Amino acid sequence: MHRLLKADGQLVAIELEPKTGGGPKAPRLTSSGLEQQLSQAGFKVVKKFFPTESLYVIVARK
Repeated sequence: MHRLLKADGQLVAIELEPKTGGGPKAPRLTSSGLEQQLSQAGFKVVKKFFPTESLYVIVARK
């Protein structure tokens, strides 16, 4: 993804935090885990917010 974006390109990730209760679980990343992976891939996280308790949005710049 990093090499596909233009020099000042942005990546927006909208994801759900993993559930801690029972039931089927989809593959999910914690917000801190996604932040770490984006940083390792060469992105700089410029904004992170939680529109709801379980939903998060991360904006990262190349």
